[in-house]
Amino acid sequence: MKAIQYLIYINTLFISVALSYSALADRLTLEMNDRLYTGSAQIIGIRQEIQRQHRHFDLQRSQLASVVVYAKSEFGNGTIALTINQREHDRKRVDGDPRKFRNHGIRTYDVIQLSPLHQQTPGAWQLRLDGHIKVLKIVAHVNPLRRPSPVQFQLVGTSKVPKVVEETESFSFHHDFVSVLSLKGSSNLVKVTRVLIEYRNGTADRLVELEGNLHEGERKTVRVSRNNIYKIWITATSPSLFGSRGEYAVEVGVRRR
Repeated sequence: MKAIQYLIYINTLFISVALSYSALADRLTLEMNDRLYTGSAQIIGIRQEIQRQHRHFDLQRSQLASVVVYAKSEFGNGTIALTINQREHDRKRVDGDPRKFRNHGIRTYDVIQLSPLHQQTPGAWQLRLDGHIKVLKIVAHVNPLRRPSPVQFQLVGTSKVPKVVEETESFSFHHDFVSVLSLKGSSNLVKVTRVLIEYRNGTADRLVELEGNLHEGERKTVRVSRNNIYKIWITATSPSLFGSRGEYAVEVGVRRR
């Protein structure tokens, strides 16, 4: 696949946008280190893991927006459910096979997104696991009860994607105060199948929040908490057989010093 690097600094083009409540959710990564869960009704306490790994984060008046779980099951028949106050809100199957189960590569993990049924999420936040499942990490998107602030987006680069076949492009930048990443549909329909952010220390995260169909004029955003982002890799295609190719723009919200 062809990879094209963009290094673009545009100091005059800024877009002032007031982000929605959910778009400004704090993105809390919970490292589970390939923890193995076996059997039925195995429980992971999300609040407890946040308190253990992010001790200074205030959970008192926060709501859970969504959870992304990096996991795999040995035979592809495991399940993970999100429960709020012991009520099930969402359940997904966990993909996998014996070969992937023994491999530690990041691409061997299924990426599962779970969402509450309502914005109000009082009580216990838990994941219920059934099967033979390894969990690499959990990303919890948590909304503090605060007013969203306007964010200025700076253009990093654009891409016109091919029809039918997928193409991967990389966008490089050196902003040190990035708080939000955004994909915006510039023209026609774009199907984004994979978004990876690479950090300067060589690690990477997949942003499933930015994946899926991106329509013209639509903006998908995700808040990020780490400042050492080096590159964004995006795999996309134009799914429409007729008409022009789709195009998208990559933008960053730069936090003021």
